[in-house]
Amino acid sequence: MELPPRNACRREGNCLIHLHSATGNAWLLRRIRPFHQKSFPDGIPRYPIIRNNQTFFLTELEILASLFASLKSSTEIIFGRALDNAIAVFPATLKHRYSTFLSAAASAGFQSFMVVERPVVAAFRYQYLSPPKTYLVFELDSDILEISLLVPFLKVKSSVAYLGCPLLNTMVQETLQRTGIDVCANSDALYSLRKACELAKSAFCSGTGSGVLKFQRRDKRLRRQISSKEVVEMNLRALRDGIGKCLREGGVLKEDVDEVILAGVSTYIPEVRQVLREFFEWKPLRCDIDPVNLIGSGARRLASLTSAGFNRPFFPIVHISNAGDFYF
Repeated sequence: MELPPRNACRREGNCLIHLHSATGNAWLLRRIRPFHQKSFPDGIPRYPIIRNNQTFFLTELEILASLFASLKSSTEIIFGRALDNAIAVFPATLKHRYSTFLSAAASAGFQSFMVVERPVVAAFRYQYLSPPKTYLVFELDSDILEISLLVPFLKVKSSVAYLGCPLLNTMVQETLQRTGIDVCANSDALYSLRKACELAKSAFCSGTGSGVLKFQRRDKRLRRQISSKEVVEMNLRALRDGIGKCLREGGVLKEDVDEVILAGVSTYIPEVRQVLREFFEWKPLRCDIDPVNLIGSGARRLASLTSAGFNRPFFPIVHISNAGDFYF
């Protein structure tokens, strides 16, 4: 049974105008990270971390280990007991980093640390209700967009994320064409252009139907007339393109997808659901388990089964963002 759409909360990422703002920031951070890393004689790149007004250069593993240790400590305070074993739920698009996560968790003091893909956890909640199928898991929240194709027995065949902000992507191209400036070659320029895009979006959310997006770099200026309708169309088109890319990379036709599973609060937005319905030719959407709680409830269920199987407690760790320095 499909639950009716409801009004998604209006925080950044959960309205049609800001649909890709937070995930676009994740794209931005990944693009500018090479500008901030510093090479050392041992050949391992390090990144600047500011603590107590001092700058330290740490490796990716050291940063992750510190984050895991902090997470472990805060969770132990909440539960009032040692947290030695955990099941961590991460985006499938970060699978190439899982070995690093495991090493960081060991450095942070975890005895057993298992990593499971978010779409697997989502489909796992529905697997009990049906025989093995081919799933398209569509997760969209304020700070995560991941589209994953799962073949029978919950194997991730392909996964797409980090699509970026469509308006920012468009402006990057137009800036290069109209001014000759490649903003992707400079982190400050990218930040400035993103800020201009977000200011324009915020103006639309305040009731302005159209406006002028302004960007200046050195002695060159760029002005572009933009409307809220155009931004919404860009955002929804990016979702359609992402779904198509996921299916192409997985080598599966849309007709061969048995079920489309929704996860994340932004899947309650009617226009987002309309994109999915039209793409899959009105195939029913699986959202009878609340999309907002799907990943969390699946992680808790999986942790409970794992605890029983190993006869020791496993705690679920659900980090809901694919943005920020946590993910390298």
